[in-house]
Amino acid sequence: MTIFYRRMPQFEYLRPKSLSEALAALNDDQPVRNQVFSGGTDLLPKLKSRAIVAPPRVIDLKGIAGLDFIEFDPVGGLRIGANAVIRDVAGHEAVRRHYPALAEGAALIASNQLQHRGTIVGNVCNAVPSADAAPPLLAHDAEVVCVSRSGERRVPIADFFVTAGVSCLGPGEIVTEIRLPPPLAGERATYLKLAARGRMDLAVVGVAVAITVDA
Repeated sequence: MTIFYRRMPQFEYLRPKSLSEALAALNDDQPVRNQVFSGGTDLLPKLKSRAIVAPPRVIDLKGIAGLDFIEFDPVGGLRIGANAVIRDVAGHEAVRRHYPALAEGAALIASNQLQHRGTIVGNVCNAVPSADAAPPLLAHDAEVVCVSRSGERRVPIADFFVTAGVSCLGPGEIVTEIRLPPPLAGERATYLKLAARGRMDLAVVGVAVAITVDA
């Protein structure tokens, strides 16, 4: 049997050192999701398989220091930076304690190898119905921080998803973080996934719920 391996299409690779440098490099005539990556576990296979047309340049956010944070404050809630990898979110003590549905969803994304490379923000920006991080973030009323050359806006995650595979990201916008409000007293949450082979398959159905229990 002959196996054919496709070469990566040609494009300019940029690894900016700052967010302003990344924003300046964006092409407003190209979809943002086809230009920007952090983990690259979704974008690079699509480029190689020609599932999408290669943009003139691809921008790697991994070189920007300070975007890999996972921070929790009892008053301000949880903040997850664009470069925070899935494995770190799933195993973070504050996430597991206060946002269990998110910890469970993150732990069910793909393989260990991909979890050490892919990011929660990337999982959300794909805007696919099978994203394991999306239902928990919806249940926890998260908001997405979108930054462009003209400023910053915060979008409730329920409004971030427009339709399957389409987000509300505008031309020249990059998601820098996801924010979750502080948990309510007595709040309980969980995430359940139905897939043919568990975590190694995309979810056929993914459901998250968050409730408050009276003491």
